Amino acid sequence: MGKTGEQYEISAAGARAIITERGATLRYYESGGAPYTETFAEDAKPPLACGNILVPWPNRTAKASWTYEGTPQQLTVTEQERGNAIHGLARKRAWQVLDREAGAITLGVDIPEGEGWPVALRTEVTYRLTADGLGVSHLVRNTGNARAPFGLGTHPYVRAGNRDNDECVLEMPVSRWLPLNRETMIPSGALEDVPAIGGATAGEIRADRPLDASFTGIEFGTDGRAHYRLVHPDGDGVELWAGPEFPWVQAFTPPEFDGRPGAVAIEPMTCPPDALNSGDDLIWLEPGAQWHGEWGIRPL
Repeated sequence: MGKTGEQYEISAAGARAIITERGATLRYYESGGAPYTETFAEDAKPPLACGNILVPWPNRTAKASWTYEGTPQQLTVTEQERGNAIHGLARKRAWQVLDREAGAITLGVDIPEGEGWPVALRTEVTYRLTADGLGVSHLVRNTGNARAPFGLGTHPYVRAGNRDNDECVLEMPVSRWLPLNRETMIPSGALEDVPAIGGATAGEIRADRPLDASFTGIEFGTDGRAHYRLVHPDGDGVELWAGPEFPWVQAFTPPEFDGRPGAVAIEPMTCPPDALNSGDDLIWLEPGAQWHGEWGIRPL
């Protein structure tokens, strides 16, 4: 068994995906024999949070500390070089399979009190392959005895099928961005209009230039979804869509991924970085209440 535990393969409609036990991580998605996400070896840790589910907060919490109902909370520092807590508490836990069929799987895990987290939560995820691609649905339930805040994000790295990502443009229907301190990667100011980023105007970001930024002011389509596309000049590519439950998105193009350049992460988020401290777009659940959100990936 590898570092991510059992590997669960689902297949349907000429596509297949691999989900890991640890973190319920999306390790691979392909359709028609072409890859539409980056992947990693079964015996390796997910590089740069590849495919992880980020809950009960996405992105970073400054200095791994925050305050809940007037009481200071100290999380474990999981980004040592910056002193932050990053990407939540569930991505290294073993998730339990709740339901499984040929083209779909549902996994769940409990997030208990402790580790600087004061109220227990339950979270579940379903991955489902259809003719329209890979759909992903999330549930978060407050299983504690007090109201609880949370945020959720995901960290897939998309691929433009058999095309070279470096030849593609990342289309982002966004109008606002949150400036970050480049040393701590924690918000450093108020929202601003999206400028020319990565050498292109808003909505067209070159996939071959470094970027790590949080965006909002998202334009949702008539179907109620945001549509982010990595598109080759000939029209081939991949789309990541997200429902209105995700009013934020992180775009991340690291200098290298698993030893090579060209990776593109599109990360739907319910809230911005350091939301446990700012309170911006945090979701609060009363005991027994639950939340749902959806996103997905499809070939173009």
